[in-house]
Amino acid sequence: MLAVGLSETDINGYLEKAAAQFGEAGISIGCINSPKSVTITGREDQITWLKTVLDENQIFSRKLAVSIAYHSPILERIVPEYMELMGTLSSQDLPETTPMVSSVTNELASFKELSQASYWAKNLISPVKFSTALAHACSLQKIDNILEIGPHSALQAPIKEIIKGVKKTESIEYSSILIRSVPATQTLLESIGSLHCRGHSMNLSKVNGHHSSDSMPVVLSDLPEVRTHVSPCSH
Repeated sequence: MLAVGLSETDINGYLEKAAAQFGEAGISIGCINSPKSVTITGREDQITWLKTVLDENQIFSRKLAVSIAYHSPILERIVPEYMELMGTLSSQDLPETTPMVSSVTNELASFKELSQASYWAKNLISPVKFSTALAHACSLQKIDNILEIGPHSALQAPIKEIIKGVKKTESIEYSSILIRSVPATQTLLESIGSLHCRGHSMNLSKVNGHHSSDSMPVVLSDLPEVRTHVSPCSH
């Protein structure tokens, strides 16, 4: 995968050149991060070729440290197994008061849709339309805060660019639960404190860890080590 500082429209010409160079379309847009940022996914040889061409044209690009072409038609071969392993899904635990704009369809996702394995299979092989999904969400409701929940503030720049595009720069504040190389206790409390100061309801007793003796959380100390990667892509 390759992060590129171009719009969806501008990158298409390079994708066509890659298809002509290799005799087939082996790369495609995996994520539309913002109006001026996309992530390309697909065959490694074509990704490498594209980065060389972009470097020659002094266009920003950065290879992502992943070994799988996420959100690519290449993954269609594993869709049947993927759907089988998901089993039966249920929407009974979804909060009815929380709407979700799908980054697959750009529309509000229904509980019925989200409980279908086919929706998540489509998400696996389709581009993540993060830019238009967030812009749509901003148009549907009054949003004054955006909180990124992930292993790093990877979407900060795209989010601010999207907000600027929908002309809501002054009214929407961004924060992230975690930021690389910054203590998690600091970033978490700063994010929650910011939301509290802007009028959002918070259970500060829980935030500050005031638990009764019979409800102390259990620490799991024997979990296996898992390697994670932060990608601009979001679902």
